[in-house]
Amino acid sequence: IGVAAPTLSGDVADVSDLKPCGKVVGIVQRNWRRYCGSIEPVAAQTTATTNVLFVPVDRKIPKIRMITRQHDTLLDKRIVVAIDSWPVDSRFPLGHYVKTLGVIGDKETETQVLLLEHDIPCQQFSDKVLKCLPPADWTITPENSKGRTDLRHLPVLLPNGHIEVGVHIADVTHFVEAGSALDLEAADRGTSTYLVDKRLDMLPGFLTTQLCSLTSTDDHFAFSVLWELKIEGNEVRVILCVHVIDVSFCKSIIRSIASLSYGEAQVLLDDPASGSSYLQASSATPSKADKKLTLGSGIKTLNDIAMRLKAKRIQAG
Repeated sequence: IGVAAPTLSGDVADVSDLKPCGKVVGIVQRNWRRYCGSIEPVAAQTTATTNVLFVPVDRKIPKIRMITRQHDTLLDKRIVVAIDSWPVDSRFPLGHYVKTLGVIGDKETETQVLLLEHDIPCQQFSDKVLKCLPPADWTITPENSKGRTDLRHLPVLLPNGHIEVGVHIADVTHFVEAGSALDLEAADRGTSTYLVDKRLDMLPGFLTTQLCSLTSTDDHFAFSVLWELKIEGNEVRVILCVHVIDVSFCKSIIRSIASLSYGEAQVLLDDPASGSSYLQASSATPSKADKKLTLGSGIKTLNDIAMRLKAKRIQAG
């Protein structure tokens, strides 16, 4: 690492803006991993063993030379190979066969390739991890909800005429104790992985699909951000301007009125039911028609607010 050195004039140069730097002086051990790919066909075989080249699916990795007795069997297969060494006089590293994943082009085989190449954990959750979960009959009680703001019947239209908009995310931390086996497993997985036909969860399904999934008509623990907005409109209730008056954060209890896909939300946005422009909160369970009316008008109003806030942000640079 470089240090401050005197200049030609004898003054010490200002190194306050310099950053530590260094260089590689040697490789103690190569961190080879296992690679997925296939072998190149060999024109003629004169011995029981065949010297073949393995072509990794990752194009950044060079071909790997290996010896096998299964040339014909492995030709149309995705296989896993490990590198053993790379002699200085060899164009390619040397490796050995580990296992066969399946036929090239098969969906399940190629899925395994993706998971292995990107080091995505896909094993089942261990018993030690599952023991960290709450009981199957867990429910919200006055005791476990102390200190939380109850937003289940929050009015959207405030008494002063302003609108309150909330954004909520499930409070997973209530169920995952820091440093527990469940916490360490989630940290190792990092995120849930979504494939074409399945999902590899970061947390067990009891949390991701039940307790921490904001399903409609069910009560859930959440983290919430609430904005109080002042709306300026015209006589036909078209939103002209939106002002953020206040913002607050809290641990909360919420109850979603509906779970919508992007497509369902777009349908309601394109053709909202006629009626009030503002979402009215009610403790009574709405009928199917009333629910559609409430959702349609609510989504339309929320979209109008979002467009006005976006325009205001763009105008401000």
